[in-house]
Amino acid sequence: MNKQDVSVVESIIKYTFKDKELLYRAFTHSSALVFTGIQSYEKLEFLGDAILDFLVAEILCREYPHYDEGQLTVLRSRIVSKKPLARTVRDMGLMDYVSFGNGYGKEQASEKMQSDIFEALVAAIYVDGGLNQARKFIRFALNR
Repeated sequence: MNKQDVSVVESIIKYTFKDKELLYRAFTHSSALVFTGIQSYEKLEFLGDAILDFLVAEILCREYPHYDEGQLTVLRSRIVSKKPLARTVRDMGLMDYVSFGNGYGKEQASEKMQSDIFEALVAAIYVDGGLNQARKFIRFALNR
């Protein structure tokens, strides 16, 4: 990802990073470490998974106050599972900006890898801009 790519991605996601390194990390596959020297998205993905679960649960509780826990769980699982997250990443065109090493490319990216990119991006936005910015991004991205 180069500086021009950063501007394009920020335009797509409707968020401008103060710390561009976080955006680079969110879009760096572990196979690219030798070439980029940037940490991969894996730790961000770990954090993003928890943030995404929390924020989607919070949003659902507010939007569906009459639903019970079981109904909310079903709704959350439909939103935060790998298939819809991967589809969102593809639909936003974000796979074009992921850095891969030799032998890897977006054509080999599994649904899991694509959903990991979404979770890493959530965490990068959270670390850079806080919980409200992460919430805004999730609402924007998942309501497209």
